[in-house]
Amino acid sequence: MSEVLYNRGAFLIVSGTPTLTGATSIRAILAVSATSGGAALGAGWDNKDLNTVAELDALTDVTLLTADRVSLTTGTTTEDDTNDRANLDTDNFSFDPVAGQSARAIFLYDATVDTDDTTRLLICGSNTNFPQPLDGGLTVQVA
Repeated sequence: MSEVLYNRGAFLIVSGTPTLTGATSIRAILAVSATSGGAALGAGWDNKDLNTVAELDALTDVTLLTADRVSLTTGTTTEDDTNDRANLDTDNFSFDPVAGQSARAIFLYDATVDTDDTTRLLICGSNTNFPQPLDGGLTVQVA
């Protein structure tokens, strides 16, 4: 299980894009596979050089649930010197049920320019605590 902060995502954060507080331009999307015997998330998803959602979706064994994209709302940022990190907190969010599918990973992207997946810029991804069945939907609790 791992997480990745894409180089493009680090650049966006350092340059002040996307908006991280209040109404954000950050969206979430899931990578999925069949629940029974579905393939694990394919190689390459954690390549820090990926820039766009389209590049991620073009990878072998990465299938994005493109019909269900979720907006993150009410963002707040804090500095945590005790744990040596910065925190982004948003409202919890949910993905709709999809029968027979499991979420394999979650990805956050910047939708400031929201034309199509070639303009949606990757921020980060994680497959920690996945797979998760989508038969009843999936609620992501953000702390």
